[in-house]
Amino acid sequence: MAGVLALSYSILLLSVKFISSDAGQVNNEGSNFINTIGGVVDCNTRVGREEKIAMDIAVQDVYSSTGHNLTTHIQDLSGKSDRAASSAFHLSQNRKLLAIVGSLTWQQAALVSEMNGKANEVPVISLITAISPIMPEEKLPVISMYQDISFEMNCISSIISYFKWTKVIAIYEDRSSYSNDLGIITLLSNSLRVSGVELEHYSVFPALSFLTDQDTTIQRELNILRSKQSRVFVLLQSSLTLTTLLFEKAMEMGMMGKGYVWITADGITSLLDSMDSSVVTSMQGVIGFKTYYSVTTAPFRKFEVKFRRKFRAEYPEEDSSRTSVFALRAYDAIQTIAKSAKMLQEKNYSKTLIQHILSSDFDGLSGRIQFKNYKLSEVPVFQIVNIVGKSYRELGFWSSKFGFTNSLVKHNSEENNSISAEEVLGPVYWPDGRTLVPRGLAEIGTGEERRTPLRIAVPATSMFKQFVKVSHDENQNVTLITGFSINVFEAVVKCLQYPLIYDMVPFHGSYEDMVTAVSEKIYDAAVGDVVITTNRHQLIEFSQPYVQSGLVTVVVMKSDKSHQSLISQSSRLLLLPWFFLILVVTSTYTANLTSMLQAPPSTPSAIDITLLRSTDAVIGYDGNSFTLWYLEKVLSFKAENIRRIASIDDFEKSLSSGLIRAAFLFSPHAKILVAKYCKGLTMTGPTYNLSGFGFVFPRGSPLALNISEAIIYLTQNGELQKLEEETLSFPKCSTSTSDATGSQSIGPGPFSILFKIAFGGSTIALLVAVFRLLGKRWREVTLILSMLMDRGLWMWLAALFTQKKNNYELELSMESSNPARRINST
Repeated sequence: MAGVLALSYSILLLSVKFISSDAGQVNNEGSNFINTIGGVVDCNTRVGREEKIAMDIAVQDVYSSTGHNLTTHIQDLSGKSDRAASSAFHLSQNRKLLAIVGSLTWQQAALVSEMNGKANEVPVISLITAISPIMPEEKLPVISMYQDISFEMNCISSIISYFKWTKVIAIYEDRSSYSNDLGIITLLSNSLRVSGVELEHYSVFPALSFLTDQDTTIQRELNILRSKQSRVFVLLQSSLTLTTLLFEKAMEMGMMGKGYVWITADGITSLLDSMDSSVVTSMQGVIGFKTYYSVTTAPFRKFEVKFRRKFRAEYPEEDSSRTSVFALRAYDAIQTIAKSAKMLQEKNYSKTLIQHILSSDFDGLSGRIQFKNYKLSEVPVFQIVNIVGKSYRELGFWSSKFGFTNSLVKHNSEENNSISAEEVLGPVYWPDGRTLVPRGLAEIGTGEERRTPLRIAVPATSMFKQFVKVSHDENQNVTLITGFSINVFEAVVKCLQYPLIYDMVPFHGSYEDMVTAVSEKIYDAAVGDVVITTNRHQLIEFSQPYVQSGLVTVVVMKSDKSHQSLISQSSRLLLLPWFFLILVVTSTYTANLTSMLQAPPSTPSAIDITLLRSTDAVIGYDGNSFTLWYLEKVLSFKAENIRRIASIDDFEKSLSSGLIRAAFLFSPHAKILVAKYCKGLTMTGPTYNLSGFGFVFPRGSPLALNISEAIIYLTQNGELQKLEEETLSFPKCSTSTSDATGSQSIGPGPFSILFKIAFGGSTIALLVAVFRLLGKRWREVTLILSMLMDRGLWMWLAALFTQKKNNYELELSMESSNPARRINST
């Protein structure tokens, strides 16, 4: 601070000499009683004019109510705000003043007090909201006629958080040549960061008095803003002249239309009642907030009548004579000085004027006048408004005490605290005239900020062409890119609230290289059957998965010879009693049988993977780096037993020939393989649920969020499922595939006891009948047996039995090498 003050000392001395020609207007007052208040305003501005009129009315009201004859000596800056400090210093050096009130920043006011020194200590009241954080110094008699600027920053942050915008751009006009106003940027950035919002960029407009070509400067700055991602612009600080030029140029450049959001802070919004209708028309859809003050009290109504009459008389060129909070603060500042001076003269000489001012406690026109840390201590209430037509709609109120509310009377009650912001604010009409909340991000690929379409990479060598197929039409000399992934992306783009211009570029390389190219922003995105993995996520951003996937096993499906058709009529006749038995049993135990039929069929368990590992079986995969990593690191297969398969047809050949025992693929790919070769391949074993397929974007890309929201929308309304059925289904193989992938006939196991009982009873009955027959025909039986033994029949039966036994053992050996066949034969 001392460095700034010292640097400015020589400048001020030169300024005093420069304006010394005005000294003839200044007359020294008697030293016995000081009754003059110095004023520094810029009567070239609407705010300065309102402040001047309000000060004059305040002096008149003081005399009318107390008889205290005060006068004001006002220095007009005439459009040169940089002269505010030098003008105030000049006033204090050439007149005996009670205090100085005016359009000085806190830094300028502090500079004046520092230059005056203790010998000529004059309180300085600043009417301009402090942009930089105020650091009160008791040695400087500087008072701020406003609340802490952080309240405004928190209000902005609350509005942005409510509408769920993620990035904003701040704009302000640099008003002072003695200091910069970057303090407000720091405050805003900190407040936004708490809400998880990024301040993408800030733009500083020089004071218009320093510009030789205002139109060109404003257009250049707006072009810079239009090149950014954020479409949410917060106008923190601006003169009415710059505000007018800014919005007119923004409208001319198409920045007051669809997708754009403009928020004006208190300093601009509070002037809406004072603006010409033509200016308000150029601000359609702007949302802003202004300091709330009561307009129903008797003192305000009396002041408003006087203000309008006097303002119209002195500034007939102004269209509106309505007052604003700036006039009320100027009025309250004069009243504060007058009350403090009266107390100093009549009651308490032990305190200085500055101490009496800081002890003020009364209701002013702008609110409660109490000071803490050299600024107003009352927590402000801001009124949220939406500019529509030639005026504005009142949406509600916000305060750091109670947040959003639609009632100031009950804002402290628990009932009102439960009201959501949506219920308070209601619909907002945005610059495009609609109530649909803009996304607040650039319409990527559109607009003048980016004439080049997005470059979207697609894998040119995808193994599964149903997802992405790149072909070239020789007749038309065009590259055709089709597939399920492409269809999904096109459907998603149609759901966006803005048009997306893009070119799909075939990428000849691995999927890993394609992801790396996107992370390096060689491409703006990648579309294809890209697996979402943690390692990739560290480089880029994925969209929401548009198809779920897991790692599955594909094996050869062999025919099961254990099922015989009943051809012989004798066999059918023999089984007829058994079927009758089953019918009786199922009729009796319907509930038990139903539960058995509804039980899910058994699936191969992890023991299948264990068998493949333990036998060093060769397995195949499609070259996906993540699949290879998962097979080696998670499923513990040896690297020498993992073979990369080049194409979908090679999978079938390798499985059928026994070159590989099993193939590991992501489920969407496996379904395509099994569907194509539904007569010979089937999926088996457990599914290792991993992630899914997603679209790829560079980190920080706003398109990733928009695409993800559209994918969720298409998932919920069934469009993605419909696209999958249309693109990836194979109707001709659906039945066979279904049978191959898991349908199993119910074996005799559940009925084994019943069959044993029936078999045992039948056997006993048969033996009894045989023994009875043998008892009656024993002589004939012994004769037949003796004849057979003579012919060697017994030896033939022994040889036949031995051959059957050997065949049965061979069959058991083959079944042990094929688990699926063993289950079916059982």
